[in-house]
Amino acid sequence: MEAWLALIRDKLEQPFIILYLREADTETLLKALRLGVQECFIKEIPAADFDKTINRILKTRKGLEAGEKTKIMAVLGVKGGIGVTFLALNLAQALVTLKQPTLLIDLDLSPAGLVSAIDMKPRYSILDIINNFDRLDPQYLKDILHGLPDGLQVLPGPDQLEDFELVQAYHVEKILQYLRVQQLFSWLVLDLGDSLNEITLKSLEQADLILVVITLTVPGLKAAKKVLEVLEMLHLDDKRLRLVANAYDKKSKVTPEEGEKYLSHKLVAALSFEPEAVWHSLNEGRPLVASQPKQRLASQIIALARSLQTGEEQENPRFSWLMSWLPRRR
Repeated sequence: MEAWLALIRDKLEQPFIILYLREADTETLLKALRLGVQECFIKEIPAADFDKTINRILKTRKGLEAGEKTKIMAVLGVKGGIGVTFLALNLAQALVTLKQPTLLIDLDLSPAGLVSAIDMKPRYSILDIINNFDRLDPQYLKDILHGLPDGLQVLPGPDQLEDFELVQAYHVEKILQYLRVQQLFSWLVLDLGDSLNEITLKSLEQADLILVVITLTVPGLKAAKKVLEVLEMLHLDDKRLRLVANAYDKKSKVTPEEGEKYLSHKLVAALSFEPEAVWHSLNEGRPLVASQPKQRLASQIIALARSLQTGEEQENPRFSWLMSWLPRRR
């Protein structure tokens, strides 16, 4: 069955798969659902139930355009307090602004997670998917996700500190694979915080794009060096890797060029230090790129999202078009 389903998915764009089985056990049904089957009928197919299934699928599976595939962007910080969650949130919102259906997944399993950065009180979290994975379908998924007013969909992390350990790396892998199969989003943006753990590493393995957030300070570069060495050791320093400097201050003694030389990696962007705009956004509980899209930092993030979406940053590694937003040092 697994080989047959894989063949169907490869030959058809976003197929609606309804499986009929003469008999089935729980393990078979779970495997079918995880492989992208929308519905299973056993022994008989009542006409009324079949019609309801077709109507439900048509309503819930808007999907992506033909040929488009779901991509995963993992956002990882090299140390705490450098704005990883803020950047992940605003990059995800910027992709929505660019007409890219996007799901932001909170995998920064720490008390100061995504929920604290935006004004939302979610009823559900990633634990609801984990605990109900056997009956997961697009409609149930939509019921669990938290939609922000500006169009971004969010899957929050656990609400209680004691529940963090209930999320395991293999859970994350299954969820990401399921979301890829369903093709409901152009992008899955993963907020990984600043920890290298089993969940982080599994997420990095699954990612199409790894965005490493650094700061252009001496301690920040030392921390970045260590993280990059770990990623290299794990063979995660390939063409997927992108470096972005956050909160770059014109008064900094470390220039982007010096940071690149020290790390032996190009930067795709150096985002300006805008504390007032960031605090205003956090206090408002709304992404900066949605509330103040013309503000300098917001414009830089939107430009970065556009470049990551199109891959243009590979052709222009010196990011001069992004650096033009920044004050020049004399």
